[in-house]
This record gives sequence, structure tokens and C-alpha cells, in this order.
Amino acid sequence: MTALATPHTAFYQLSPLIKVKAEHIPNKDGSQKTEAQLELFELVPTHYEFVERVLKMLPRQQIREHVRNLYINEYRSTKGTTNQKAYTANTWIRTVVQDRLKKVFKQNKINLADLIAFNHQQSHWQQALEKEIKEELKRNPPPNRETDPKGFKAYQQAELNKSDFHAFKHKYGKHIAQQNRREFNRAMLPLYLTSLKKLEEICQQLANTFNQFQRQYMEKHAELFAKQQRQPTESEIETIFHNLYGECGQIAESFGLDLNYWQQYKGLKRNRQLKAIYIESTLTRIVDPKYWLKRLHKIQRQMVEHIAIACGQVRKGTQQYVTNQAFNAWERQTERNLDYLKNMIVENIDDPAEQVELMDMYLHSSSNISKLRIELMTRCRGLEEDADFRQLDGLFITLTAPSAYHSILSNSGKPNPKWNGASPKQTHKYLNTVWQRTRARLKKANIQFSGLRVCEPHHDSTPHWHLLIFVQPQQKQKLIDIFKAVALAEDGDEKGAKMHRLKIDPIDKAKGTAVGYITKYISKNINGFAGKNDTSDEDHGMSLQDNAKRARAWASLWGIRQFQFFGDKFVSLWREIRRLASHLHKQEQKQKRQTAQRDQLNLDIAQPPLQKTAYPLAWQHKNKHLARAIACADVGEYGAFVDCITAGLGFLAKRKDSNLKIYYEENGTTKYGEARKKIKGIQSIFDLEPVITRLKNWTLKSKKNVLVENLEKELNQALSEQSEPWTCVSNCNLKVVTQIKKIIDPITKPLRKDQIKAILRGWKVMIDNKMYLQRNGDEVELHQISQTRRTNAQILNNLTALYQDFDFQQFTLT
Repeated sequence: MTALATPHTAFYQLSPLIKVKAEHIPNKDGSQKTEAQLELFELVPTHYEFVERVLKMLPRQQIREHVRNLYINEYRSTKGTTNQKAYTANTWIRTVVQDRLKKVFKQNKINLADLIAFNHQQSHWQQALEKEIKEELKRNPPPNRETDPKGFKAYQQAELNKSDFHAFKHKYGKHIAQQNRREFNRAMLPLYLTSLKKLEEICQQLANTFNQFQRQYMEKHAELFAKQQRQPTESEIETIFHNLYGECGQIAESFGLDLNYWQQYKGLKRNRQLKAIYIESTLTRIVDPKYWLKRLHKIQRQMVEHIAIACGQVRKGTQQYVTNQAFNAWERQTERNLDYLKNMIVENIDDPAEQVELMDMYLHSSSNISKLRIELMTRCRGLEEDADFRQLDGLFITLTAPSAYHSILSNSGKPNPKWNGASPKQTHKYLNTVWQRTRARLKKANIQFSGLRVCEPHHDSTPHWHLLIFVQPQQKQKLIDIFKAVALAEDGDEKGAKMHRLKIDPIDKAKGTAVGYITKYISKNINGFAGKNDTSDEDHGMSLQDNAKRARAWASLWGIRQFQFFGDKFVSLWREIRRLASHLHKQEQKQKRQTAQRDQLNLDIAQPPLQKTAYPLAWQHKNKHLARAIACADVGEYGAFVDCITAGLGFLAKRKDSNLKIYYEENGTTKYGEARKKIKGIQSIFDLEPVITRLKNWTLKSKKNVLVENLEKELNQALSEQSEPWTCVSNCNLKVVTQIKKIIDPITKPLRKDQIKAILRGWKVMIDNKMYLQRNGDEVELHQISQTRRTNAQILNNLTALYQDFDFQQFTLT
């Protein structure tokens, strides 16, 4: 019997086990696996699919890669068997990703399912719903006007006043919820994973649906008044629009979005209404897709950053304050803004010849961060000088949020188990609430103060405040007690709260001035000035300039105001009066130049005797209060300026105590119907007429368009036979146009304007198949196109002459 026939021998052979490698298995989207994915597959092949399924919720590839590396580190740092390590790592990723992301999603209440369902105007469930509503009206018809006039009138009034949205949701809410789930499944992706193109479609549909909703609402009420055969009164019209605003607000609130002034509307007392301009502007906004796109895109960017914070990606040693993607996006936006400024000019409407580059105006304004830093330091010095004059005590206070608002533990760098999921914006709101309650209690205790606060981020993007406060010495302790009571009201008994939550340091003039205390925090959050060799407090490997850039990117992303003065209400007046002083100085210099030229022409004038230098013309205003203010502002004395315009009250004065006011002028309306005001000058309480500081009216134009316009003007004047002498045309272009005419007239018909423009720009313009014109500097040259073809011998001779000194021996092939 052969070996195959033996009963104990199998007739087949088992193939050896082949170990599958991760690089052989592509991702479901067809992309190649990253290094962390390959390492994760080799480390935990049985749990790989679970980890990837959890990471699918994260919006960015870099965040997913970061969490994979953290998972691998957690697995390797755990002692025990393979199963114990995998259990610990899986528990960690559930806690970090799933539980922490739930907290993030709880803070962001955008209901994409309702949003998409509301947008689909032609969806099948809306047709079914319309049919159901018609059947409901057949079963319960409204009262007949002829048989039941009282009932019909009451029905009309109820229809006029009732909330359509609540009734609609109460009757058909279950039906809508079922269809919303279907529409959500059709959407597939949540808001933070939605592409910009899809977001634009949603916003367009949302605006169209609100437009249709408003139209139907107004048509319904128009029919009611038509049936009553009367015109609505003014109060009824206001009521209709007020109710329409409420309907739209309830719909937006169901999506997780608040309309403008919505919280103010909800807080209204009975029989009170919002201002008509608020309602009009809001109803106009919600039918504009750009308005919704701007809002939703900002929410989306903040949500993506919030998820990165939850996953521990934002911390010292990795990506401080903001993620690298957010920082790069901010840098690109800053570059686009600068490119826009460089490509635009402002033109004087009354004198179009006067044109200034927009970039120059930006560099000389407080929008320039270098100028802004100087202005902040000047204002701080004015605060300190005023406090010294009034013998006030200074306090330097650091206010920090409770530990539950911090995402990462500062010492270990691990996720904070107490984190409540708050975003930097929500933490800043908490700090602002603490400050509002403190100010309310200080006002009740009749404690006056002035100062400045700076908001800056911790390494994990959590904001904290630095405050510089000046107060009367006898009220200092009372202010400290009130501040401590309010700051420690939430979680004040937790470990380290009394030591770290509120730090109060009295200003010691032996160590430095009050401005010296706050200078560092202004510099490190604006441009890192005078800190070339200094490093960040959070990350010593980061320069102060880079720290300032990331801090500004952080504030821009979360919409946080970095610097705010309290007690100082006069910076706009300061800027306008300095502008006025600049105008007057220019006038005085012009008059001096004219006088000097006139004196030089008159040779018989004797030399005048030496006189004492008079005050500048800007300081000699007929209004003495304004003259003093101009003098103080012109020399940069902010404390003296505030003391001057407040009649000695200083920074503790109220806005109404100032003897100078900003004079505004109406400047049309915005596209949403809101009145637009612009600063025009200064109004003194002692004068009837304002002092105009903005003497010129400017319009914004593109630099390219202006160049084309100027070129067309020159060209039209040059080509016009009845034009006046060449006074406005540049000599260069006039010479070129004259040469073109001399060359073209004997050859062919005159060129068209577009051909002459092309020549002026340096382009070739064909005259016929054999000739073309081209500009060479200030000359115009006529070139002939060569029709002869060179032979191979000619080409070879040219090459030989070209390379006759070249040594080919060193490049011989081996």
C-alpha cells in the first residue's frame, strides 16, 4: 500500500501560516497607512480595527496620528501581560477620545440633522407633511365668516398672534424627528467634518428656506387683512414683524444657533418689543447665505480646534496655544490681508489726483501692531502718572479659571480628568462673568478704580487674565476681599485654589513702576518687542516673537479681546485731537514755506530781529479747552490730556464729564439696513459748531484699475485730434505715441486704441505677416520677421564657433 492509501495519512497538506503585514492592507479610502498606523498594527493587530473606528470621529489626520502615538505610548508604558496592556490602552482611548469628545459635542449644540432637514425643500417627507396638514384642516375647518362672525374674528386674531413654530412642532414633531434621522443618515458627516463646498450648499439652502418662510408668513397675514377689507395699523405691522422675528428665532434656536439680539428678545418683559431696526436687520441677515457661511465656518473652525484640545494636541512641547494648522491658517490670512492692502489705494473724491497707497495709511494707523503697542504703553504711562498724582495704590492681579476648565495638567502634560469640556471662549466668558460680578459689588460699595487687563493663554489654550488696578489706599483691602469672594465662589475649596486662582501683588515702586509690571505681558501678546533673546514662559525653546504670533492667532481664532482698559474712555478723542494737531502743523509749515519764499524774492527786506519762539499754531486754538487738549496730545502726555478734558477728575471721571465729545456723521446704511456712522470731528460743549478733523473724503480703489484708468486717460488725450496741449500726459507716453504715428502713417492705416495700449505695455503688435512693432524703453522699434531657414552646415558652424574653447576630453564616456 502506498503512503497515500494509509488510513492515518491525510491526502492534503496544510499550507504554512503567512503573517499579514499592515502595509499590505490599504485604508478603506485607498490611502496608504502612516507610520503610526503600521506600528499600531504590529503592536495590537486584534485591536487595530477598534482603535481606527474610534479615531474616525476626529476631523484631522494630524490629530488622529497624534492620538495613535499617545495610544502606543500608553500601551508600552503599562506593565503586565499583553492583554492587560491592551485593556489599559483601550480604556485610555475611550476616556480621552470618546468621553472627552462627548463633552466637546455637548458644548457645541449645532443640530446638523435639523439643519439639513430644514434645508431640503423638495424632500419626500415635506410633501407628506403638507398632505397631513391639509387633511387636518379638512377635519377641523375654521369658523365660517357669515354663520359665525365672532368665532371667525377670534380665529383670525388667534392666527395673528399664535406661534406657528410651536404649534407646528407640537402637532408634527414626532413625524419631523423620524424624518430628521433619515436626512441625517443621508448627510453622513457631522458639522466639523463637513467640507466647505457642502457647507456653502447648506447655507444657500438655509437662506432660501428662511426667505420662503418669511414670504409665506407675510402672505398669510396679508390674506387675513384682505378678508377683513382693511389696512393694518402701524402697531399691528410692528406686532407682525415682532412675531416673525420670534418664529425665525425659535427655528434657529432649534438648530443650536441664536439670531442677533435673541437673548435680549427672550428677556423682554410683557408687552415690550425689540427695536424695529434690530428686527429689520436680523430678518435681512438670515436670508443672506454669506451671513450663515461666515457663522457656520467660524463655528466649524473653533470646533475642530476644540477637538484637538480635547485630544491633548495643544500643550507645551508640541503645539502651544493653537494647533499648527490653525496657526498656519492665521498666517496665510494675514498675508492675504497685507497683499490686499498693497494692491489698493485711496483716492480723494474732491481731488482725484491725490492718491495714497492703503498700505501707507495702515502703517501709520493704530491697526499696525507696532503703533498699537506704542499707544498702549502711552496710555499705561498716563494711567500711572494720574494714579501717582492722586496718590492711588496699584495692584497687579492674576485671575485664573478653576481646574475643571483646564484640558491638560501643567506638570505632567497628561489629560486633566476633571476637565468639563469648556472651550477657551467659554472659559473667557467665565472670567468675564467673574469680573462683571466683581465690578457690580465694587460699584455697590462705592469703590472707584481704573486700570487695564490683558488676556493671554496658558500652554493648553486656556485663557487667564492679568489686571493692573489703581484704587484709593483706604479702599484697597475692601477691593481685595470682594475680588477673592467672587473669584473663589466656584470650586473655591479645591486643592491649590487659594494659592493659584487669584494672585494679588501690591505694586512695589522699589522694584519697578506699574508700567514695568504690565509691559512684559503687552509685549509677549502683541509683537515680542525688545525681546530678541527672550523666550516664552510656557516653552523656553520658543522665542518671544513666535510666542506673540501664536498668542495673536489664538485670540483671532476664538474671538477674544486681548487688551482692555477700564476707567479710560477717551482714546477716540485722543486719536482725533492728534489728527487735528497734525493737520494744523502741516498748515503752519506750508505757511512758513510760503513766507520764506516771499521773503527770498524781496531782496530789500532787512533781517528781522530775533524773537522768542512762539507756540505752534495748533496750540493757539480759540477754544482754550481744546487748545490745552491739543497741546497735551501733541506731546504725548496722555494723563495730562485726560485731566484736561475732564476738568481735573482724571480716569475716575465718567464719559459725560468730558468737555469734548466725538462728532459723528451719518454715512448711509449697511446692506442689512443698519445706519452707518463715521467719525467726522470733535464737538466742544462750549461751542455750537464742531471742529472737523477729517477734511477729505476718500474712496477705495484697486491699484490695477487706477493704472488702467490713468493710461486710458493719457491715451485718449494723445489720440484725440482736438485735444488740448499735452499738460496731463506723461512725456514718456507722449513720445511713444508720436513715434508710433510716424512709423505707421507711411505703411498702413492707423492702429486701434487697444493696439497702442499693448505697445505701451511692451507687447509685440503685428503689422502684417512680415513686421511687428515693440517698445524698447522710450523708443518704438519696427522689426522684420526673418523668413530664411538655416541649413545644417550653418547650424554646425555656429555650434563649433560657440564651443571652440570648450574641452570635451574631460567629459569622455567610459
